[in-house]
Amino acid sequence: MTRKIKITFLGDILCVWAYSTHALLEKLKHEYADRIEIDYRFISVFGDAEKFIEDGWHDKGSYSGFSNHLQAVANELGYINVNPVIWKDCKPKTSSMAHLYMKAIQLWEQKNMSLSDNQNPLKRKSEEVLWQMRVLFFEQGKDISNTKILDDLLKNANIDPVQITPFLEDGSAMASLLSDYELEPQLKLDGSPTLLLNENRQKLYGNIGYEVIKANIEALL
Repeated sequence: MTRKIKITFLGDILCVWAYSTHALLEKLKHEYADRIEIDYRFISVFGDAEKFIEDGWHDKGSYSGFSNHLQAVANELGYINVNPVIWKDCKPKTSSMAHLYMKAIQLWEQKNMSLSDNQNPLKRKSEEVLWQMRVLFFEQGKDISNTKILDDLLKNANIDPVQITPFLEDGSAMASLLSDYELEPQLKLDGSPTLLLNENRQKLYGNIGYEVIKANIEALL
């Protein structure tokens, strides 16, 4: 039996570096197919997005300066698209609302998915939705802290928002999200994005190149 490598991907959904890393993981999923399993978790960087901008970009152009910085990052990387309206006209209040929805979707999926589907990373609805959330913000310039926009995204993914409501109402999605957030201090992570491999003994952080991720996977196969 081929060994399956587990990768834990931790990132903030509004973090451009997590977006670029996710784009690389989408490519890796197709190259390695059933040889890798990706566990998507969350770190809070933009929990209070306004404070993040004020603290980090007050003297560097504030929202406009940060938006221009992301345009430069996208141009340098060359494989992601960043809509110029983000952080100018589109200013999400928080990443945590999208994170909370994702935890509810993951819990709903775990409860309803068949074992065969769970073993096939290309069939996981939660992975599709997470990627589409990032595309919705970074490429389409939509505010994914807005629950109406998130509900519309779920409907487009053929998920009735009512299906995830029980996990939001009973607190289980929030508990799962807080468990994710606690991993950063527990594992002494540097921030978003972080990839963990080899039972968390290998950590890759920040602007991670495709060949670097691939080399780490190959070393474990």
